[in-house]
Amino acid sequence: MILRFIPNPTFVYSSRGYHKVKPSILYILLLSLCLFFSSCAQVSLKNFEEQGQLPLDNNQLQAQFNGKHIHLESIYLDATVHFQGNNKLQATDYLGNTEKGKWTLVDKNLLCIEFDTWYYGDKNCYRVIEDNGSLHFFTRNGAPSYKGTLVNVDSANDSIDHAKDVEKSVNDTSAQGSAYAVMNTSKSLPEDNETTKQRFTRLAQNCPDCNFSGVDLSNAQLSHANLAGANLSGADLTNANLRQANLQGANLSNAQLIRANLAGANLSLADLSNSDLRGSNLIRANVTNAVFKDTNLTGAHLESIQGKIQ
Repeated sequence: MILRFIPNPTFVYSSRGYHKVKPSILYILLLSLCLFFSSCAQVSLKNFEEQGQLPLDNNQLQAQFNGKHIHLESIYLDATVHFQGNNKLQATDYLGNTEKGKWTLVDKNLLCIEFDTWYYGDKNCYRVIEDNGSLHFFTRNGAPSYKGTLVNVDSANDSIDHAKDVEKSVNDTSAQGSAYAVMNTSKSLPEDNETTKQRFTRLAQNCPDCNFSGVDLSNAQLSHANLAGANLSGADLTNANLRQANLQGANLSNAQLIRANLAGANLSLADLSNSDLRGSNLIRANVTNAVFKDTNLTGAHLESIQGKIQ
């Protein structure tokens, strides 16, 4: 059973859904994982400093990041980020989702990254150590965060251009309201061996007002997806990752959302009547004026939601 940790430290996500864990148990679990994977010690800030490798200073950070494309990896992110010379940044993740933001250097040799919507738009600052061509990012208190590698500019541009092509194929189709019609466009099918489910998942990354009624999107990775106004009635979204997805005004009536991750999602004005949200994560979701008539919320996590469930 694979475990994944979410921002609320008292919850653990597994293939069976979200589970509330006592802090003491979570601490033991984290400690056990670190002892099991020896790499935990290898990437610690303290370990680097004991070997005489110090964080980059502001001048070194400027030279390392200004104008560069850096591929960042963590348990929450897999994206290539362009640190532009005007302190703006543009990012593209492995699913083709794009994001903007800004980066700054502050006192005490910290690199700060602030995405517009990713990570709830929070500003996070890091100490960075360069080691054998890799960049190791650590939080202010020394916890490991990202691992970064310099990306060839041509490769980065190819990735961004591909994402734009996929988005353009969706926006240019004359039948934008139908996911089935969009499937027939050549640009949305980059691989001949792609299954129907994989194609729907790819399209759902950015498909406002599209028709996914009754479609199987179970286990789909749709973090930050734009599905505003989409018809997802009767769709199977069991175990789907819809973290911070835009579902404003979407029709989710009779949808299967068992153990779905909807943390931070925009569900305002959405219709969730008769949907099944058992064990789902709605932490910090916006449910303003959403319809929850006869919705099954058994075991759902509703902490810090915006709006009222009615």
